[in-house]
Amino acid sequence: MSVEIVKEWIKKAEEDWEALMRLRSGKISEIADIITFHSQQCAEKYLKALIQKNGKEPPRTHHLSILLDELISDYPELESLRVSCESLTPYSVNFRYPGEESSKEDAVEAIKLSRKIRKVIREKLS
Repeated sequence: MSVEIVKEWIKKAEEDWEALMRLRSGKISEIADIITFHSQQCAEKYLKALIQKNGKEPPRTHHLSILLDELISDYPELESLRVSCESLTPYSVNFRYPGEESSKEDAVEAIKLSRKIRKVIREKLS
């Protein structure tokens, strides 16, 4: 395991988290798509950091349940994050292009789910 690459994943995840914290102070309904995207990205990067810490190369996917599957054998208690991961996954691409939009409610929920995943994974990383 490379400690440096784990630190890089964490740094990138925290950049998404900081963006979320700044964006939520504005009119959430006007930027819900980008908030949901950063929520998913923060969770994805934290999961990848923990995979990397365990000496594995994270799969190239935005599907959070696939990333979670990489961790369950070492951390069975993370199964409690399954629903959160499945709920956040669509935000990686669904609202990034014309045709669909997320709502203020989606954005608020995405922040909540990301906060939960971030907290649990940070505890495992420390």
